[in-house]
Amino acid sequence: MLIVEDEPNQQFFFKDMFEEYFKEIKVAGSANEAREILKTFTPDIMLLDLKMGPFDDRSGLELLAELRGKGSKIDVIITSAVDDPEDINEANRLGIRKYLMKPFNMDRLRDEVYQYLKEIGREVKRYE
Repeated sequence: MLIVEDEPNQQFFFKDMFEEYFKEIKVAGSANEAREILKTFTPDIMLLDLKMGPFDDRSGLELLAELRGKGSKIDVIITSAVDDPEDINEANRLGIRKYLMKPFNMDRLRDEVYQYLKEIGREVKRYE
């Protein structure tokens, strides 16, 4: 799993939430950092913040477009505070798994990741 999130508290929370279900979880604080990680790591699934902080010159949407342009089929769940219909439509066109608006119910995220794990045949204990 790759978590691309500019908020350190969210990074920690997401990693803690899913670490027992993935052999390896990497965390990136920006789209540029994620791009570097993806040169040597292919995640099962990616949690991708759509808009990063002011120190990132790339958006999550640009990173997603770049990945899809290279033929990447990584399952992507967008987590975003941005409610822009154009961004949502573009993310869907690029083939995301889900677009979750922040703040969102963590059970929705857990359910989406759990469903993904079931689809790839990984037997896991359901989140309680």
